[in-house]
Amino acid sequence: MPDVHPGDGAAGGSVIPPRDIPAQTILQFCYSAGVTTSETAAQQKLAGLCADCLHSRRIESDRGSIFFLCQLALSNPQFQKYPRLPVLSCPGYEKTRQA
Repeated sequence: MPDVHPGDGAAGGSVIPPRDIPAQTILQFCYSAGVTTSETAAQQKLAGLCADCLHSRRIESDRGSIFFLCQLALSNPQFQKYPRLPVLSCPGYEKTRQA
């Protein structure tokens, strides 16, 4: 039986889940766990300009980490090969053309 604290919540108390329930199960019932954003919107927030730059290439490691390789760095030392994200301004930025 979960613990109830009086004075909180609509039913007169807030429910604290038992400790033997896995955190993933608890998260399934949270509002924020059910709200998702599109992958491109999340990438845009993470990578800034690199997310939709013509010169950027998305690299995913074996461990699931995501990096953005700037291909301009291969021919111009002004650009970092793997820039710190999010990139908010860049002189080489060119938006990719949507087909």
